[in-house]
Parts: sequence; C-alpha cells; structure tokens
Amino acid sequence: MIFHCGNSGFWYQIFAGISVSLGAFASSSLLAWVTPILPHLLSPNSEIPMTPEEVSWMVSIPELANLITPIPAGLMANRLGRKPMILGSAPLFTLGWAIIIYYKSYNSLLIARCIQGAAVGIVYTVVPVYLGEIAGTDSRGAITSLFFIMNWMGYLFEYCTGPFLSFDNYTLLTLATTVLYFLLVWILPESPYYCLMRGDRKEAYKSLMWFRRSTDELLRKEFDMMTLTIDEDQVQETSWTEVVSNPADRKALYLILFAGSLRILSGTMPLLSYATETFQNSPDPFIAPKYITMVLGLVLVFGAGVSFFTLDLLGRRSLLIISSLGSSIALCIAGTFYFLETKTTVDISQYSWVAPVAILVYAAVDVGGLYPVNTAYTSELFKSNTRAVAASIATLISTFFTFITLKFYQTLIDLFGIYFNFFIFSGLCLIGAIISYFIMPETKNKTFSQIRKELVSSRNKIC
Repeated sequence: MIFHCGNSGFWYQIFAGISVSLGAFASSSLLAWVTPILPHLLSPNSEIPMTPEEVSWMVSIPELANLITPIPAGLMANRLGRKPMILGSAPLFTLGWAIIIYYKSYNSLLIARCIQGAAVGIVYTVVPVYLGEIAGTDSRGAITSLFFIMNWMGYLFEYCTGPFLSFDNYTLLTLATTVLYFLLVWILPESPYYCLMRGDRKEAYKSLMWFRRSTDELLRKEFDMMTLTIDEDQVQETSWTEVVSNPADRKALYLILFAGSLRILSGTMPLLSYATETFQNSPDPFIAPKYITMVLGLVLVFGAGVSFFTLDLLGRRSLLIISSLGSSIALCIAGTFYFLETKTTVDISQYSWVAPVAILVYAAVDVGGLYPVNTAYTSELFKSNTRAVAASIATLISTFFTFITLKFYQTLIDLFGIYFNFFIFSGLCLIGAIISYFIMPETKNKTFSQIRKELVSSRNKIC
C-alpha cells in the first residue's frame, strides 16, 4: 500500500472516516463505561446499587437491543441514505447518557443502555458501508480500519477518565463525545455510491470531488467506473432475500458471518468489560489493576493503529490468520497461569506479571487483525445495493454471540474458574485460524468490480 500523503483527498477521507467512526467510539464507550467503575457500582456507596447478577444483565443488555436495529438500519440505509442513518444514531447515545445522569435507578440504567444498544446496531451496520464507499481503492484498508481504531479509542478514553472522576462527571464527559459525533457527521457529504444508487449523478460527482480532491481526468475515470459498477448492481431489485438467493452474495455472506463470529468468539468483549476484575485475580499484582486497565486501553489503540498500515500491506487473509494464531497462544498462556493459580498448589506468585502481559499481548494481536479485517470484508464483498443489508445480517449474528459471551462469562467463572473462559476462547481462535487458511479471500488493492467478478468465477474463490 502506498499512502498519497501529498494528496489532500486522502486526508479528507481520513477526516470523514474519523468523524463517522466516532459512532464506534460511542459504541465502545457504552461497554467500557462499566469497567473502571465496576468495583464502585458493586460497593455500598454506589449511586445505583446492584448485585453481581444484576451487573451481568446490565453489561449485556445493550446487545439485546442491538438485535432489533441492524436489519431495519440496513434496509433504511438503502432508502434514506448512509449519512442520515449514521446521524440518527447520535441522539440515541446522548439520550441514554442523559437518562443515566438524571434518573439514578437500576431500571432506568437498563432502559438507557437498551436505547444506546439500538444505536450500536445502526453504527455497526451502516458506518462500515459508508467507509468502504468513500475510500479510494488503494486506501480502503486504511480508511475502514479507522472504525476499530476509534472503537478502541473509546475504551482508552473510558479507562483513563473513569477512575478519576465522579459518577456524574464521568457520565457527562462521555455524553459530550456523542454531541461532537453528531456535529462532525452533519457536515459530511453522502456516499458517492449511494448518490448514484438514487440516480443523482450531479450530487455523486460533487461527493466524489470532496473525497478525492483530484484532477478532472482522474475523477472522471473513477466516476465512470463507479457508474458502471452501480449499473451492474442495480439490474436486480434490492431486498434482504437477494443476499441469500444470489450465489455470490450468499458466499460473501457466509464469509463475513464467519469472520464476524470469529471476531466475537475470540473473547474480546467480556475480557475487556471485566478487565479490572480479571487483573485483580492475579496474586500480588505488580501494578494496581486500574493502571493495568489503562495500559490495556493504550495497547488496544496501538494494535488498531498498526492495522491502519498492515491491513493493506499484509492483506486481509494473512492478517486474519496471524491475528487468530497469536490470540490463541496468548489466551492459552493466560489460561494456564490462572489454572495453576486456582487449581494447583504451585507457587506462581513471583510470576504475577505473566497473565496481565499475556492479556495485553492478546489484546494487541486480536484488535490488530480480527477487527479491521472484519470491517474491510463487510465493505468489500457485496454489491452496492446489497452491502447495507448484508452488513445488517452480519451485525445481527455478531450481536447474538456478543450477548452470549457477555452474559455467560461470569457464569462460567463461577462454575469452573476464570481459566475456563481463556481456554475456550483460545481453542476457538485456533480453529478460526485453520478455517481462515482454507476459505478466506484476499481482496487488497482490488476494485469492487474485480472482487465481485472473482467471487462468481468458476474457481469459486478469491486468492
């Protein structure tokens, strides 16, 4: 990959990518908000007293609401546009935080997190589509990786502010970021692909000019290619059944469902949501758990930042395999440590650093591969008129697995011990790496048209 840093269009794409990816920042803030204040929420001095069982529901309930919005969001993104749907998610986040601040009760907290969970469904469905459609062919990996870079920035933000602010100030500061999200998305143009889908060639060309800032000759060449792609895509009427009935789209759907499921079943969500509690399980921790959690936030951003370059340099398939194998090894090491610590008499107190370091390595490797690859595939494998619907189906399945992992993470700890979850996630990552080697495609530096042609080729694979 070669970044055209002297090309102002690239930086306009970066700006737009960061702006809409503040939706991912808001989504991760919703989950990470719990982590640094979880010990406080369980204490007698909590503004909203709750039991460990109530905490597990509070942590996981946004995913139930997230099950509702992906399909409608995907369909409406094709009818109303990508930008209006992204814009509409911001007030839902803001409303949720306002409810938490002004109505301090457990039931109000659940309602607020349900509202915000609905917004997450919109973000994860529509934003990756928008990112893929505004990016140039040679920078699509970098632009789509911004989604999860901002996602992990949200975790870092919450981890670093939560331990030092009061409950109200902490929540109010998080609310402020959702207002910024709304304002920045407001000034962005609609995706040029969507404008062409609606038959508005003039607006599509203006949008492409905004994102490319290139010469008329290059703009016209890309615009003609986009128009041809849209014309080919629009031959058949768009519906969710099109994704299932069309062989190429059905194959693409299987691929992103696998990638999305692997991303969630690698264990990131529960391990991050319960990070502070997990670090407290290490005997004689060499650093206070809250500070290890802050370092974890930095590692998440670092890992995602590296993917900005490696996604187009190494390619989607290679990065997915490397990330899965690395995650499996690191999780196995952490699981072995906790097994020895809780189930044997082996003295491992002098190795108290092993589990936290293994978890940090896992976090860097996991978010540097499994997450950005998933976003890239979602934005690349489908036609323009089925892309949003396919993304909504993928979001729905991922949400289901996220709810399962979040809800039963603590239950499995209570039944078997903390090590059990690590071994499960490690095994799933290993299986995922093996399957990825045989079925996952390589799409780097290819146009949407090339990817589609190779998907439907007689070889039935992309390589």
